[in-house]
Amino acid sequence: MLHPRGKTVRTLALLTALCFVNLEIAALTQGRFVLPTASAAGKDQRVAIFVFPGSKGATGDAQVLQTLMREEAARLEGVRIVTGSPDPDVSAATLVGASVEDGFRALNVRDHATAAAAFSGAYDKLVRYTGPLDKRLLARVLKGLGVARVMAGQIRGGQEMMAASLNLWPDQLAPEYGYTLDVQNAFKETQRRHAEEATGGLAVVTDPPGAEVSVGGKVRGYTPVAVADLDAGLQWVQVSLDGYERLGAFVDIPAGDNAAQRFTLTPRADAAKYEDLMDKAQRSLSRRSLADDVTGPLRMMLGADSLVVLQLNTRGNSYELRGWHGGVSVDSLSTTIARDANFISNLQGFLSKTLGAHAVVAEANRPLDSPPSASVLATGREEEDLYIDPDDPILKTKSDAGGDSITKKWWFWLIVGGAVAGVTAGAVVLFSGNDSGSGPVGDINVDLNGL
Repeated sequence: MLHPRGKTVRTLALLTALCFVNLEIAALTQGRFVLPTASAAGKDQRVAIFVFPGSKGATGDAQVLQTLMREEAARLEGVRIVTGSPDPDVSAATLVGASVEDGFRALNVRDHATAAAAFSGAYDKLVRYTGPLDKRLLARVLKGLGVARVMAGQIRGGQEMMAASLNLWPDQLAPEYGYTLDVQNAFKETQRRHAEEATGGLAVVTDPPGAEVSVGGKVRGYTPVAVADLDAGLQWVQVSLDGYERLGAFVDIPAGDNAAQRFTLTPRADAAKYEDLMDKAQRSLSRRSLADDVTGPLRMMLGADSLVVLQLNTRGNSYELRGWHGGVSVDSLSTTIARDANFISNLQGFLSKTLGAHAVVAEANRPLDSPPSASVLATGREEEDLYIDPDDPILKTKSDAGGDSITKKWWFWLIVGGAVAGVTAGAVVLFSGNDSGSGPVGDINVDLNGL
């Protein structure tokens, strides 16, 4: 039997050791290791959202709300939106990603011919791509093609691509074009004209009408639609309508004038089956028993993990939404959202709760690719920029000769202290207890004067 005092000492020793083990783990993992969340560890959930009008007078509101809900849901962590427009088998990044990286590697060594071939191939594939727009990827391709053309002496053609890249990704800076002095000067001239030129307009019509129109990745209305105040130059225009394949094209917007563009949409291959399922989904809003029948087939057709199907009715200054959320099971949904200053935040709160996902803090636009080092050096003129890429491998050394010694790090002494405490606690455990309950019991005096 263990003596009561031995039990107390052993318990205190174990608690002390456990405390220091936890502190050491916290010190070692702080800022270095984070367990992945469920959304980070797994793939994104693919969600389809449809809003049907409760009356003919609510048709326009239902279309706008459907667009808003898809945009806000896409901002939730781990959510990817799918629509009635079919997605290609591969993403845009998979389709052209390797070519784009090859192109920028060629630019870094000023091999403009190889770069032009890589970017031209990527450009041809992206303008025919029928999936969602990857705005940053397309802006990178346009920039790379512009730089390669200027390097080859095709100044005007290069500036046209630079202007198109600016229309997609406005916050670009001259040092990011510092591959050569000519390239940087060409971009500066493009940037100056971009800021000074008058804006233009665009009229878009589609067959059939009612398609959503986005210009430069921003939804601007539904066909037929006239869009004003567009920056001059090539603008990427994409139209989409549920049940039809997406279409996109570059349209040249004249400064101070208007352009026009017509699109003829192609129905999806399984259009008849899709329309039948959508009709059942709409009828399920009044006949709840049909929701189970339509959820599985519609999810399979769209490649969606879950569906949100709602009916919209307007009531005064509010939207009344009623419907269902179907995934593994089908759950009823009902909410009223006032059209006031908090409309968007309340809408996102409803979607967050429904989909079990949290909003992601919006990031500022990341810079596009830049030269790997200071390619443009000062030539005696004050306007020239010296650009240093913080990601240049030359700045990433494996050792830091001027850094502090490891013994000056707080976490080093925490670990040492934890180890000493652990050893001390273990020694106390080993030497303080006796299973038979016999042996001397008393105080231990340690003389440190001789150490």
